[in-house]
Amino acid sequence: MQLKDYINILRRRKWIVILTVLATVGAVVIGTSLIRPVYQASTTLRVAASAVDSLNSAMYTYNKQLMNTYVEIAASRPILEELTKRLELNPVPEIEAEVVSDTELIRITVEASDPKLAAATANALADILIAQSDQLYTGGDKKLQEVLANQLAEAQSQ
Repeated sequence: MQLKDYINILRRRKWIVILTVLATVGAVVIGTSLIRPVYQASTTLRVAASAVDSLNSAMYTYNKQLMNTYVEIAASRPILEELTKRLELNPVPEIEAEVVSDTELIRITVEASDPKLAAATANALADILIAQSDQLYTGGDKKLQEVLANQLAEAQSQ
């Protein structure tokens, strides 16, 4: 067959070709309009492990466990309840926390249909984790200077 024959076939079947193209474009437009956009916001936190002169295997294991603990705390029920109260969320967007490999960093990622909600949720979750961390390591009501003074006195006595 020559090119002329193909063109003749297309002319005879032009309505089939046109209807097929229109149906495909229509299906794509309808399908695209039905899909809800999902926005993603992330924040990164540094979990400072204890600073010691030598890093032995026990400290490495402790630091790894500490990082995993923070990841689990980030998605725990008390943290999510605090987040819900703070931002008045219903329902809570999808939250994922992960340790950035070979670092002291935790990445918190939030997916929501509203970009502002995703960003606000990620930032609020980071603030809550920082506040929780401060309470765990400073004893809650104590001032940081008091904690440091106590630790310095203890180190000097040793």
